[in-house]
Amino acid sequence: MTDRKVSRRDLLASGTAAAGALTAAQLFGSINIARAQAKKYKIAIVPKGLNNPVFKSADFGGQARSAELGDVDFKFIGPATSDAAQQVATVDGLISAGYDAIGISCDSSETLLQPIDRAVAKGIKVITWDSDSPSSKRSVFYGVDSFKGGQLQAKLLNGLLKGKKGDIWLLSGLQSAQNLEERIRGVKTVLSKDLTIAGTSFCNEDVALGVSQVENVLRAHPTLIGYIMIGAWPLFSSPGALPTLKARAKTGLQVVAFDYLEQELPFIVDGTVKASVGQDYWGWGYQSVTILHGLLQGKKYPAFVPQALPVVTTANVAEYQKKWDDSKTAAGMAAAFKEAPIEPS
Repeated sequence: MTDRKVSRRDLLASGTAAAGALTAAQLFGSINIARAQAKKYKIAIVPKGLNNPVFKSADFGGQARSAELGDVDFKFIGPATSDAAQQVATVDGLISAGYDAIGISCDSSETLLQPIDRAVAKGIKVITWDSDSPSSKRSVFYGVDSFKGGQLQAKLLNGLLKGKKGDIWLLSGLQSAQNLEERIRGVKTVLSKDLTIAGTSFCNEDVALGVSQVENVLRAHPTLIGYIMIGAWPLFSSPGALPTLKARAKTGLQVVAFDYLEQELPFIVDGTVKASVGQDYWGWGYQSVTILHGLLQGKKYPAFVPQALPVVTTANVAEYQKKWDDSKTAAGMAAAFKEAPIEPS
């Protein structure tokens, strides 16, 4: 065995190589650590009830915006049916699970107040959408001005009845829902003095119950000349499920509804419903995630971020039918209802 002399040049070269290897290892190690530590925001959108088809668009919209942002772990979760107590349990579960931000369509403004405040106290960003809890500590309400929506419904009915005198009926969903109560209040402020509200039904946002209430009311009150659906749950049924409504509409009953989802449009096409006031269902998910993500990054938004109130009639119903025809998938809906993300004020 012979001794090998190592020159100063060899020593420096080997040291440089080792240092280079160490630096590279440190560099890639730092990158891997950074990737592992990259923040993935946990954002949940909570509807009143998963069985209500009006909220499916919100799910798709939230998925789409989360994918665009790239750093959001998105969850669409809520009670199977509209139930304030179950919504409270859902929110408390999200708090326990360590969610960073929650957007809620409140089944009851009062019942959800304390859960919202509990979430805010834990440092969770909370907004409401569709239906507000205005006395809570939520940061933002995103949705239509429901009071103005109700006023618009009444103005449409006033125009359709053109000064006729008589009784009308209102159909609503949950008596506890702030958005629906605001619509009713709006209706009452501008409804023609020639028209009298003979009664109001509450279907608890249940389609079958809404159908039976409409049919029963019309049979019990044959002289009604107008009907305002504060929410149009009965129109999620097939046109054949409402024979009395259809028959009465052909003989002069004027019906104004709310929302313009795909299932409701045939009632406008055949003239059963003369007009329906809408809102941005896609935005409930898409823009709610946008706002919550912005709040998590320190951006500021006004306490009320309003949506538009489009009106669908026989004159423009074909445009909305095409939008829904193109919306069978999340990608299709994203293209049909595409809108720019809301910017902070």
